[in-house]
Amino acid sequence: MKKSILSAAPALTLRFPRWSSLRLTLVGCGGTGSHIASGLPAILQGLPGATQAQVILIDPDHVEGTNIGRQLFQQSELGRNKAEALAGRMARAYGILPGVHARAVAAADLSPAAAGELHIVIGAVDNHEARKLIAHAVAAANGQLWWLDCGNELNSGQVGFGNTAKPGKFNSQLGLVERLPAPSRIWPDMLTRAAAQATAASCAEATAAGEQGLMVNRMVAAHALSMLTAALMDSLTYFSVSFNSAWGTCTSQVIDAKTLEAFAK
Repeated sequence: MKKSILSAAPALTLRFPRWSSLRLTLVGCGGTGSHIASGLPAILQGLPGATQAQVILIDPDHVEGTNIGRQLFQQSELGRNKAEALAGRMARAYGILPGVHARAVAAADLSPAAAGELHIVIGAVDNHEARKLIAHAVAAANGQLWWLDCGNELNSGQVGFGNTAKPGKFNSQLGLVERLPAPSRIWPDMLTRAAAQATAASCAEATAAGEQGLMVNRMVAAHALSMLTAALMDSLTYFSVSFNSAWGTCTSQVIDAKTLEAFAK
């Protein structure tokens, strides 16, 4: 017997504290990050006109020949720092002037939101040390720093969005929630698993070796951009999504009281 839709847990709605300025910090501008960066201008153009928005791109790596075609770079950008290359493209095409850090992410990049600001860190990294740094910053910010994390393996990927790295109740008022479990709470092993070691091969090398699907980074980026758009402009109804392109499957965790309760302890 099919379960009646009336018996399903009522969905809750994500509500950010009132904000008038937006800071998007993209950590990692390679396989997934370069594709995420290409979608950020569309999101910025869809924000209310009075909103002040800042984009910051962070990556220590330079464009190599193996990146062309697999990541969103072109021959004329060979040898350039990846964050600088993407920032230059945004400036020329859209008049957007991102902040650029041609180095590894640092704790100072992950500061909590200031008064009236919404700060979202978009993690597109391939090592657990960077994720540990972001997770620590989210925990220390006590809800004032949001984390959109992207990860993938051979033919699968996942995206999670949240601001709460510690156990605690996810209280709601009138069906509205201001806290969601951080990606490190959704997938705790992301901070320790061997597959995410800093010594792992780059996305381009993994793809060339057949250890990573050619389109998996694009799929992860599309899910991340979709979640970010819904959170900022519409109504986000889920806080994580996982897919497997080999089987064509996709699952999500919805924002409802029962699902959130599992992360309260």
